[in-house]
Amino acid sequence: MLASIALAIPATAFAASNANVSAASPSMFDHIVVLILENHSLNEIYGSSSAPYLTGLANAWSLSQGYSAVDHPSEPNYLALVSGLAGDCSNSSPNIGGCLSGGGDSTTDSGPTAPGGSYSSNAVNLVDRMESVGLSWDAYYEGSSGGCDQSFGTAYHASLLFMNDIVSSSTRCSHIYSFSTSTPTNLLTELNGGGANLIWINPDNSHNMHDNSISSGDTYMSTLIPQILSSTEFTTTKAALLVTFDEGNNSYPSDYVYTILAGPATKPAYKSTALYDHYSFLATLEKNWGLACIASTDCNATPMTEFFGTTTPPPLSTSFTVSPIAPLVNAPVTFTATSSGGVSPYSISWNFGDGASGTGPLIVHTFTSAQTFTVTEKVTDSSSPSQTATSSNTVTVLGTPPPLSTGFTFLPTTPSTNSLVIFTAVTTGGTANGNRNDCKPHLHHGPAVHGNRDSEGFVLTSTNSDELTNRYRGTTSNRELWHLLKPSSGLELWQCYSIS
Repeated sequence: MLASIALAIPATAFAASNANVSAASPSMFDHIVVLILENHSLNEIYGSSSAPYLTGLANAWSLSQGYSAVDHPSEPNYLALVSGLAGDCSNSSPNIGGCLSGGGDSTTDSGPTAPGGSYSSNAVNLVDRMESVGLSWDAYYEGSSGGCDQSFGTAYHASLLFMNDIVSSSTRCSHIYSFSTSTPTNLLTELNGGGANLIWINPDNSHNMHDNSISSGDTYMSTLIPQILSSTEFTTTKAALLVTFDEGNNSYPSDYVYTILAGPATKPAYKSTALYDHYSFLATLEKNWGLACIASTDCNATPMTEFFGTTTPPPLSTSFTVSPIAPLVNAPVTFTATSSGGVSPYSISWNFGDGASGTGPLIVHTFTSAQTFTVTEKVTDSSSPSQTATSSNTVTVLGTPPPLSTGFTFLPTTPSTNSLVIFTAVTTGGTANGNRNDCKPHLHHGPAVHGNRDSEGFVLTSTNSDELTNRYRGTTSNRELWHLLKPSSGLELWQCYSIS
């Protein structure tokens, strides 16, 4: 049985009368989904090679780089998000907000399973405020059996279960659901069928990075979050997704944690270093729906209004290159797309004009007939609504290679004795042959024997006994011209040009 605990701050201290109150027309969003993860600072997630998905999500949408947790350990932060309170009054600094008088020591997550006795309260909470103006809510707790189950392993993160006026109401308990890791069917059913105004999601400690690695947590989010953002609620209404962490590794007010807002109600590709905290989340909901604030903490917090609304991303554009520019039948051709503008990441698809297609910014294709094809590349960005851009070029595929021709230039055009001369070969047509046209830098160990073939078959063309400058090997029709770049004692570095 839950014990009723008196509050250090009276529940009514900051409560406005709710008689005949209705929700104000939402100015920023109609629906919001809240997803809470565990125990990592901002710099452990954003920009980390272990969290590529969450980093990309932050770059694509709105990132708050000055959002701080309010206390340690987990429970006071979960309490702050739904009640403006920050845990037990005996908790050490920085306990900046209201607290639950006599509610047990909140210096650890372990011990008796909260809210089995340590955290039970008659405090006014977010559900009270929302229901008083006709707004709906649902909560999904992974590991719970549903309803007001208080026995599951991470019940101490389920702050709505700390509130006596929730757990004592069968109607309110009916809004709390179990949540499946691999197939969140009931959550997706709600999101695709007209979801509540507020949906709260707590993954368990095997998926929220409490016990599992950042990398595995990021992988989990990369499967869950796209399903949320592609749901009917997020494609047809003014919806927002908040992803944050309960606490980091520092102290308030600088315990910065990864916090993003995504979805059609939020700004794409937006970042801010303005200071916010968990109480700002409450203040944001209160401002959006015209709710009365609860405690001094959320009453004095700054709403996160700057992250909502629209910004116009730059126009999306794309182009691509083809290599080689005159491809042959049954030979590989490399297509490379370059896209800019819009909101990354980009999705790129190809139509090669011969019935084949492909995806990705770099792709290799082989044409099986000699003719001219129109190749079209299409890019779609991540903005909402998304932008698209296309680029088309004709590619003429040859049945036989064009005639071979070659030439070369040299600099300086009037060289001096004993000075470096750079020869540059320009060859077109034909078919590249690695043995003839793909000369590689060559290290020759001296001293050289002038006027004779050396051990590698080179004919030495210099007659200067002090400095070898040029030599070649091969026949008069196919020769490799080697030019000395940097002589040194016993070792000479050469650059090769193919002369056909």
